Amino acid sequence: MPSEIESIRPNLSLQDVAKEWLKSKLSDIEERSDKDVLTIYGDITTGVDIRVRMAIEGLQERRKTLLVILHTNGGVIEEVRNIVQILRNHYEDVHFLVPVCAMSAGTVLALSGDEIYMDYFSRLGPIDPQLPTGNGMVPALSYLHQYERLIESSRKGELSSAEMILLNKLDLAQLHQFELAANLSVSLIADWLTKYKFKNWNKSETRKKQKAREIAEALNDHQKWYTHGSSIHKDILELDLGLEINDYSEDSQLKQVVWGYFWSLAEYAGAGSFIHSRAFI
Repeated sequence: MPSEIESIRPNLSLQDVAKEWLKSKLSDIEERSDKDVLTIYGDITTGVDIRVRMAIEGLQERRKTLLVILHTNGGVIEEVRNIVQILRNHYEDVHFLVPVCAMSAGTVLALSGDEIYMDYFSRLGPIDPQLPTGNGMVPALSYLHQYERLIESSRKGELSSAEMILLNKLDLAQLHQFELAANLSVSLIADWLTKYKFKNWNKSETRKKQKAREIAEALNDHQKWYTHGSSIHKDILELDLGLEINDYSEDSQLKQVVWGYFWSLAEYAGAGSFIHSRAFI
């Protein structure tokens, strides 16, 4: 039998060889997990949903369950909603595995799963919306918090001249958009947790919805986490938020094939975004 490398045709380019290697590693995960595998790597920007659709619809035969290997610093929440619609149109069960991080909008996406797989190193993050400024990204809810503080000072007749200037500079329409963005993320998580993650939880629908809302609002509380880049590890999700997380490292063979694939993927994709299934690369 030829080895894995020897079986690759000699006339392939270096990029083609890398793709063949990634395909073989993804196949290893599918065989070990007995699930179809989709990888979403990089920022979830406009157009990622189209590539996800192509990657899923290209699969001529499908297993019952899809395992999404997710690595992202976040992105556009509307894209996340589109991606979940695509995944649920084709799969009854969708699981997420986070080797390193799924932050911000990536956290919202991960919480749409029936199951979530992490290990001690994996992390999710706060979901409060971010505002691009000349000095980088800042938490949008901080603006809302300061606006509410200034309004309260005004009610008490304690507003200084400097604070009055700040209040007049705030864009109320933009503040409203921040509030809507935050509400959307919370609403999506509350809905998806109730519908998928909690579907077999032996509690009333009222309790499921209440718990889902509590988790969503906690993740949206920027004062709880201090910074948008805070790492929320498996133990915090379980002990603090009461969210059940599966530890994929308990299956040593699964851990080995996941990391064999992930490191190759990181070398190939670099800082770019990458969508991968056995039918799409």
